[in-house]
Amino acid sequence: MVRREGVRPRAEPAQVASSATAKRTVRYSPASQRHSWTKGEEHHKTCDFCRVHVENHTKNHRDWWQTWTWPDGKTGTNEGDAKPKLPRCPGPTEETN
Repeated sequence: MVRREGVRPRAEPAQVASSATAKRTVRYSPASQRHSWTKGEEHHKTCDFCRVHVENHTKNHRDWWQTWTWPDGKTGTNEGDAKPKLPRCPGPTEETN
């Protein structure tokens, strides 16, 4: 194979597949208190750190809301006029440590 100057060789298919399927490592930051989501079935996601489960609901494209359930059973929603946001992530639970 003749190599032309300034042209990089193509990656082998195995190299491309392995980098595309690599799982990212996410660490909890107490400063930002951000959730890290693992998506489940459609309209459902769970935080990798605090295990809060969120479900999205919709009537049409303009009316949608979320309900969330914490591992201890407490629930919340942003349905209605007030539209409260999902609270910040308190950090990893005993189950995730």
